[in-house]
Amino acid sequence: MAIILPRRSSPSPAKAAILIAVLAPPAIIFGGQAKAYADPNFVFNGGIDYTKFTRFRGSSETDYSAGVEYLFSGSAPLSVFGRYSYSAFSPGNFNVNTVTVGLKLYFNANGATTLVDRQRTGTLDPFSPLVTALQFKF
Repeated sequence: MAIILPRRSSPSPAKAAILIAVLAPPAIIFGGQAKAYADPNFVFNGGIDYTKFTRFRGSSETDYSAGVEYLFSGSAPLSVFGRYSYSAFSPGNFNVNTVTVGLKLYFNANGATTLVDRQRTGTLDPFSPLVTALQFKF
C-alpha cells in the first residue's frame, strides 16, 4: 500500500509530497520531498526517507538528500542536475555519502517550456530511476 499526498494548490512555485508505504512483513517506509523554484528553470529539492526493516529487529535506514536542477532552455528539453545524499544505517554506526550528477531529457512536451511546467506534468523525483547517473559514494 502506498499513499502519495501532493500539495499543488499553493500560489508559490513550490511542490511537495509525502510518501507513506507499508510493505506487509519486510519493511515500513515513509518519507517526504519538497521542491522550491528559484526561477522557472532552476529548482532546489530536498527529501528524507525512513525505512524500518521488520524482519530484523532494530534495523533501519534513514536517507537525507538535497539537490538542484537547471533547465538550459525552454526550446531544448535538457537539464543538468546534482544531488547529495546521506544514508545512515542501524544498528551500528554505518553510513554512506552519495554525490550524483547527470543530465535529464524531458519527453513530456505538452506545450511546457519551463522546468516548473515540465515537472508539474511529470514526476516529483529529481531523476529517473531507469537511467543511472554518475555517482560517487564514500
